[in-house]
Amino acid sequence: STPSNSSAASDVYKRQGMDRDDLPDGIIAGTDQIAGGIVTAITHENKLHIPEDISIVGTEGSFIPEGSPIPLTTINAPGVEMGRKAMDLLMDEIQNPQTHVHSSVLLEPSLRLRSTTRA
Repeated sequence: STPSNSSAASDVYKRQGMDRDDLPDGIIAGTDQIAGGIVTAITHENKLHIPEDISIVGTEGSFIPEGSPIPLTTINAPGVEMGRKAMDLLMDEIQNPQTHVHSSVLLEPSLRLRSTTRA
């Protein structure tokens, strides 16, 4: 069977053999699941303390990873608003193909502070 992203992240952390002098202030993981794997690996090693030694942030805000021993701080994308804006742009392009102008829309994410970062 294929390892989950969570266990793969845990394996990478363990192989790196990081010590305190080599640590960054924090890690921003590509997904909440990968962040959860990193949290699990660090807490199981018992050498480091989250968030005192290192902070961990997920980037989906979709859930708190199952099995994560510490509630995960996440960057939350405004999913509903993204969907609405995408639909508005698509409908405008369908209804006004000659005058529609392609554009970019910037939506502000939010930070949900939990226990894996220092306040």
